[in-house]
Amino acid sequence: LNEIKTSLNSDVDTNVVFVADFPGMYLENFIHKDFANTTITVLAGKVMVELVEKINITLGPDQSLQVTADSFHNVHTISETASCYMYVFVNTTEATLMKGYNQFEADYNKTAS
Repeated sequence: LNEIKTSLNSDVDTNVVFVADFPGMYLENFIHKDFANTTITVLAGKVMVELVEKINITLGPDQSLQVTADSFHNVHTISETASCYMYVFVNTTEATLMKGYNQFEADYNKTAS
């Protein structure tokens, strides 16, 4: 997991969240509108993603699904063993803010020297 997180975090704007759950359990999750390009990728086990549109999608290891921002979804562990999956997303508000800050800092340093 550390290898995955390290490789994905080389992009400063990319965030990763790991989740593990047991058979018969589920996670209800809301994806904030600022979290663009959110994907869920299964690392182990089997899950069923229940979307707001009442569509169910089953994912196994190394399978991914893009999840809609500004909405809820449920992730059910349907394998006989625990599941492990990760969310990868970009916080667009933070990325825009940091880009503006970095530009301000560069401009300030030019005028200060």
